[in-house]
Amino acid sequence: MATGPGLKVGICWQGRPGFKADRQRSLPLEHFAPLAAMPGVRLVSLQMGEGAGQLAAQPWRDAILDPGPELDRDGAFLDTAAIIGNLDLVITSDTAMAHLAGALGAPTWLLLAHVPDWRWGLEGTATPWYARTRLFRQRRPGDWGDVMQRVCDQLEGFGK
Repeated sequence: MATGPGLKVGICWQGRPGFKADRQRSLPLEHFAPLAAMPGVRLVSLQMGEGAGQLAAQPWRDAILDPGPELDRDGAFLDTAAIIGNLDLVITSDTAMAHLAGALGAPTWLLLAHVPDWRWGLEGTATPWYARTRLFRQRRPGDWGDVMQRVCDQLEGFGK
């Protein structure tokens, strides 16, 4: 667990690759590089499964605390729930992590494709499903750079 000063932010970037719309909802980890470069931000990987392998390829991988492959080995999300309870914020693509963090009442920023899953609607920054979840939507299909820029802009003032 990330300890010490700084904003502790859990991140998750990829859903289940077998899901038919995974290419739209998941984003490559490299898009999180601007977050890793922000002073005072401490990233914690909440990624499980295939996407976790992307971490080793990042030149900034040391900026992310990785709980490793033993995380939730039993599949019950108990370890992840405990970690989320110790974070200041969760930033995730549209995966099970968004629902877990939202259901736990954790502050959650959800990164959404231009045309997201039906439950998130087509506009707005709020969702009726989870009170502390904020939606960050692509303005143009496939443009995660703009989404992450807005996330970084908002993160600068988060918790102040």
